[in-house]
Amino acid sequence: MPAPKKKPAPKKKSAGKTSRPKASTASKAAPEEKAAETILKYLDEATGLLRSSIKTGASTTARGRQAACKKAHSLVSKASDSLTGILDFTDSTLHKVIKKIGS
Repeated sequence: MPAPKKKPAPKKKSAGKTSRPKASTASKAAPEEKAAETILKYLDEATGLLRSSIKTGASTTARGRQAACKKAHSLVSKASDSLTGILDFTDSTLHKVIKKIGS
C-alpha cells in the first residue's frame, strides 16, 4: 500500500509585516511639486525669451527685444508671486502650530 501523501503545512505570516497599503509620499507632496513645476515652467520660459532676444539681437528690432523683456519680467513676477504664496501659507501654518504648542 502506498504511503499517504502529507499535505504541506500552511505558511505562517511573519508578525512584523502587514499587507496594509502604504501612503505614497508623492501624493502628500503633490501640491508642493505642482507649484515647483509651475515656477520652473515660468522661469524656463522667461530664460528662453531672454536667450532668444540676445542671440538674435542684431536681427531683431529694439521694440521686439523690449517686448521679450517685458514678457520675461512678467513671467518672473508670476514665479515670485507663487513663491510668496507658498511661503505665506507655510508661515501661517507654522505660527498656528507654535501657538498650539505654547498653549
